[in-house]
Amino acid sequence: VAIKGVAWDGGRGIERVDVSADGGRTWHPAVLGEDYGPYAWRLWAYRYTPSNRGLTVLRVRATSRSGATQPAAVTANPAGYHHNAVQSLTLDVV
Repeated sequence: VAIKGVAWDGGRGIERVDVSADGGRTWHPAVLGEDYGPYAWRLWAYRYTPSNRGLTVLRVRATSRSGATQPAAVTANPAGYHHNAVQSLTLDVV
């Protein structure tokens, strides 16, 4: 399954995006698209091969060039942007 998305940060640029299929115990790097600058969204892609049928939750996190990695839970911030936590995607593998 091809999983794709975008990542952004506060202006340093995206260093990497990682994907986990085991609740965050292990993380695997996604392939990053072109870097268009520090405030631009960065495309990423990851090819996932399911190992079992049924519901599977993929978790995705980005890390900026400053070393900041998305936290497991939302951290409120003064600007009101609340997409700063690890994102989840549930797949139903049939």
